[in-house]
Amino acid sequence: MRISGCSVAAPARELTRCPGFPVDEPTMNARHREEDLAIEAAIAQVLAAERDADVAVAQCRLDAAAMIEQAHADARALAQRTERRIGRIRAAFEASTAREVARLDAESAQLDVRHELTSDEIADVVSAVAVVAAELTDNA
Repeated sequence: MRISGCSVAAPARELTRCPGFPVDEPTMNARHREEDLAIEAAIAQVLAAERDADVAVAQCRLDAAAMIEQAHADARALAQRTERRIGRIRAAFEASTAREVARLDAESAQLDVRHELTSDEIADVVSAVAVVAAELTDNA
């Protein structure tokens, strides 16, 4: 490629022949070497930083995956503990309810028993009926 009569890839001695570019050949070579080295160092630094960033991103992905898995494991363990607790509470409630139902059934059975009155109880009832009858007829 040629620009204003100069070859871009031309060595420094040819650049001295380009119109408008009076360059001292040893100074130009040293300057180009320094610039080339600086450019190569900058490129190497960018590439190293990119590699380091890639490694860091990969490590972050691994760390994130491990944290997610740990969170899932913690959630599963919490769910299992909760289920066990609910199971114990449910069992205690069922046992308490069964005892209360049995107590109520026993009480109900006692109340349903037919009681035969004794002769003294019959006499008390007859006496009470007579008192009530007398009061009702005396007040009429």
